[in-house]
Amino acid sequence: MRSNRGMSLIEATIVLLVLLLITAALAPSLTESGVPKREVAIVETLRTINKAQAEFAKDCGNGHYAPNLGWLAKPSLRAEQKFSDFHDPLYTIGYKITVVGGRPLDSPGRSSCNGLPGDLLAPTYVVKAIPVAGEPWKYFGTNQTGKIFEAANEYQLDWMIQVQR
Repeated sequence: MRSNRGMSLIEATIVLLVLLLITAALAPSLTESGVPKREVAIVETLRTINKAQAEFAKDCGNGHYAPNLGWLAKPSLRAEQKFSDFHDPLYTIGYKITVVGGRPLDSPGRSSCNGLPGDLLAPTYVVKAIPVAGEPWKYFGTNQTGKIFEAANEYQLDWMIQVQR
């Protein structure tokens, strides 16, 4: 006849070991959301640049965009308002981010509020986030449409951005 004292030390150890193995196997899948944090951060950076370009065009660029990040970081001549704190090129979490303005205007208007000559204002822009570490990471980009593009390589990214202009 068996007594009701509970589990023996060996049984308790085996149960604990099984629980530890299950926890160790499930821990990585429970902590990852499926999207690497660097990709989330890059997309958020691109959104921030899009917002800065939209504000620049509305408030400072006479409806046109800054040709690079440097002009977004330059304060307005009327106030100390900056549209962004980023500078071109921007290196962050394994990516190089560049902004390139579209072909300058044929008939330039007046200068922007931060001193950008009218002939340098851009009717369009492209932002590219290119991996610099040689890792097989994704490529990201955006343009004045505000849409975020994701590609396997830079050529594919260029094509996607051009088609969506």
